[in-house]
Amino acid sequence: MTRNTSFIPFCHIAIADEVAITGHLNATELGCLHKIRNYLWMHNFQGLKNDDLAIAKICQITKNKWLKIKPNLMQFLEIYDDEIIERTWRLYFNEALKKSDKARQSALIGSKKRQEQLLAIAQQTQSKLELEPEPELKPKEYIYSYQERNDVDHDSLNQWIDKVKNEIWDNLYYNRPNVSPKLIAQSLYDLADRNVDIPPLDELVDKYNAYCKENEMSNDDMTYCKGFNKWLSDECWLDEVYEE
Repeated sequence: MTRNTSFIPFCHIAIADEVAITGHLNATELGCLHKIRNYLWMHNFQGLKNDDLAIAKICQITKNKWLKIKPNLMQFLEIYDDEIIERTWRLYFNEALKKSDKARQSALIGSKKRQEQLLAIAQQTQSKLELEPEPELKPKEYIYSYQERNDVDHDSLNQWIDKVKNEIWDNLYYNRPNVSPKLIAQSLYDLADRNVDIPPLDELVDKYNAYCKENEMSNDDMTYCKGFNKWLSDECWLDEVYEE
């Protein structure tokens, strides 16, 4: 017997009716009746041969015990073309199939409507985007990157480079491998060009060194420590306090 589990409808049972018609059965008889019904339901009420040994296995009892209780259960079962038929639950099964088919059809219709609505919304959005002019890009208030600028005062920049080499470079606690005096000078140049109130250079160096030491203690290395140029560009001396 091949089990068909491609679709099994939900089981709706009239409990009051069930109690009324099965109330006279003992626990073994009622249990076997339910096992047979469940088997038939799971197999779309097809393919249960009138084989006492096979039915006993479904009920999980011996063949002799099945033969003993069989007469009391045959009021619920019929034999047709050498197959076991259960008419009451078969009616429940057919009704469940109809409800399930109706629910699936409604779901398909609802899904199609939702897809159509989503498509309409997408088309409206696309049309709106096509009609709306592209927003104008606002010019930057200032440019942080020295490399993007074309108005650099090279004399002033060179002065910053000299200051970094003479007053800063050798006093820094840490320098990332990719940081150079020129990069630090570019950050200082940009800050000054934007009229940022920069503390004295020795104070900046002290705060940066304290920042590096704190990172080293917290992380056991300098992996997450910003280079001095980045630390300056981010104006980190304003929002962090370091104890030396």
